[in-house]
Amino acid sequence: MRPPTLLRRAVTLAAGALCCLEQPSSVAAQDQAAWQAPPHVKLLQNPVKTDGAALERGQALFRRYCLPCHGPTGAADGKMARRLEYKPANLTLEDMNKLTDGEIFWKISKGRAPMPRWEEQFSERERWDLVSFVRTLVKLSQ
Repeated sequence: MRPPTLLRRAVTLAAGALCCLEQPSSVAAQDQAAWQAPPHVKLLQNPVKTDGAALERGQALFRRYCLPCHGPTGAADGKMARRLEYKPANLTLEDMNKLTDGEIFWKISKGRAPMPRWEEQFSERERWDLVSFVRTLVKLSQ
C-alpha cells in the first residue's frame, strides 16, 4: 500500500469539507441510528506499538485532517462542526473507553457522512497511529 500524496489528501479533505456543508438528508437519519462496528472488528488489536513516535504521527494526522470537525482537543467543537447537521463524535468522553481499538480503527477507516472514508487516504499504519492518538484524548471523569 503506497502512502497517499499530499495533493490527494488535500483533495480528500476539501471533498470532506464540501460534504459537510451539503448536509445530505441521510445525515439526519444517521443521527437516529447507532454507528456500530461489525462484531468481528471488535476483536482487532492495534498492531502498531503505541510509543512516542506513533502518538506523534497520529497527532500530526489528527491536527491536519480531523481537527476541523473534532476540534483541537477532540471535543467535537471544530470550526466545521458548527456547520454540520450531524455533530461529530466527542472523542474526550469516557464512553470512548468502551470502544475497542478495532472499533475505532473501523470507524476511522469506513467513515460515515459527512466523515470521509479514511481507508482510501491513509495507510493501515496511519489509521492505527490515529487510534493510538485518539486514546489520549479521553478525559476521565473525576
